[in-house]
Amino acid sequence: MQIRNEAEFGQRALLDVLNAQQALFDARVKMVSAQHDRVVASCSALASIGGLSADGLNLDVERYDPTKNLERVRNLWIGLDTSDE
Repeated sequence: MQIRNEAEFGQRALLDVLNAQQALFDARVKMVSAQHDRVVASCSALASIGGLSADGLNLDVERYDPTKNLERVRNLWIGLDTSDE
């Protein structure tokens, strides 16, 4: 803000103002990138210890039971039901 005020009074050139704005923009981009990297690293750490499961996140969803699914698809042949029911 100070550089912009100095430019209004003729103490700074337009190029100085543009350079300062570019530096501010670059700093903001780096900050957002760092925040993104932090979130990705946090999710990776949670995933590596099993914290991104439905149980780990305490989600209100039906849990997958492999035994129950096996019984459901045991008599299917390439996705078709072959039972006489």
